[in-house]
Amino acid sequence: MIVKQGKSRAARRFDYSIKEELSYLLQRTKAFRADKELSRQFSLACVVQDRLFDAIGYLDTHIDPPRNNEEFYLFMVYADNVFSAINEFFKIKAIRDNVPYKFSPGGDPANQTGFFVDAFKKAFPKAPSSACPSDDDFFRYFRSLSFAHPYETSRQKFIDRDGGERHYSPFPVTRNSPGFPIGDDCDIGVVVYSNGEGNSISPTHFTITLRYSTIKDFLISRYNTLADITKYIKDLLAAKEKSWLRHKIDRNKPLPELLAQLHSIYEERLEEPYCIEELVRHIETPITPGHGKNEEVLKKYRDALKAIVPLVCNAVDNGDYNLASQTIDSIISAEIPDWPECPDNGYRGLNYYYGNVVVACAEGADARKHRMTVDLDIVMKGYAAKWVDVDPAVMANEEILILLAAARWMESVECRKNGMFPRKSFSYVFPSFNGCAIASNADTEN
Repeated sequence: MIVKQGKSRAARRFDYSIKEELSYLLQRTKAFRADKELSRQFSLACVVQDRLFDAIGYLDTHIDPPRNNEEFYLFMVYADNVFSAINEFFKIKAIRDNVPYKFSPGGDPANQTGFFVDAFKKAFPKAPSSACPSDDDFFRYFRSLSFAHPYETSRQKFIDRDGGERHYSPFPVTRNSPGFPIGDDCDIGVVVYSNGEGNSISPTHFTITLRYSTIKDFLISRYNTLADITKYIKDLLAAKEKSWLRHKIDRNKPLPELLAQLHSIYEERLEEPYCIEELVRHIETPITPGHGKNEEVLKKYRDALKAIVPLVCNAVDNGDYNLASQTIDSIISAEIPDWPECPDNGYRGLNYYYGNVVVACAEGADARKHRMTVDLDIVMKGYAAKWVDVDPAVMANEEILILLAAARWMESVECRKNGMFPRKSFSYVFPSFNGCAIASNADTEN
């Protein structure tokens, strides 16, 4: 079927950056997953947005006006999804109480754009101007007619029921509908049968016609209110973060209490405290006695960890959790050159085998049997044996990991003193320990 060409202008598209920013806040911000009150208030928004985003995707993909009744129904289904989704957002109490709906009747006249005024006047020329419904109400009326059963549809206030006016059996039309021309300036419409009384234009039937682009513009105007909702949510989160940052760490406490404060603040701010837990483990985990070599190295390693605790506190007080994690990793995961002189390693270096050992220890005793006989041996021969003694037969996984991390840090410090790194250290400046800079592994290429 050939679509008749008319004067209806091309429809605009939705601004996807609006929905992406809202989606990021609702789905990826930890506060909405961990804070019970926020989760309760906005769980409906998370559900509604999925249906909304699917609908705007359809409407932007199908940019041409509907050509037949099937396409008309599909268009109105997705148009209704957009409109209803926005209305659902404004039913959420936290949003309803804090984000004014721009298009509420009696609001700012600048927002009462009158998308459907011409269509109303054309369909109901006898109706007084005071009877003209708001854009939202007119869309609801057009929507109800689009999906109506073949019964009476005379419920709207602007229909002169007192004057005997009755409407019946609406059905949709497009430019290709035979027998019901809707004009070159419109794309879709609904034919409504009438008894000819009151405000009706015809004694038998009349057609409410609209441009496809007009409906799309109306939907976009409502969709754009999501930007106001997003701003409110961002302000809400900023206020919560500001209140978090008022809780500072008391530096006068002993180290165990200081570490406990850090862990508590991470939980209070809904951050994952894994890096703090790692720091505590590497400082406090006991080691197998009788290995004087291990005890000496571990003391230096733990003194280095204790030296960075004030820097971690500074980062957490400022809300910079990435910096806190990087500061801890600069010791626990200190960088060493990935020397290729490993036996039978092919292209693999020491860092590869060290990673295997870490994974094996995390997986448990059964998983580490092979790696502890092969990969650990490579790491020990590569550098670790110079600093620590490791005996997988008697040592727990956690102790092995800590000893290897200590050896790795000692090796890193020595390599940097001897200028063995091909890359230049990035700008983190840590205090010195026994005359050696505590180096960062956040490096950049020369």
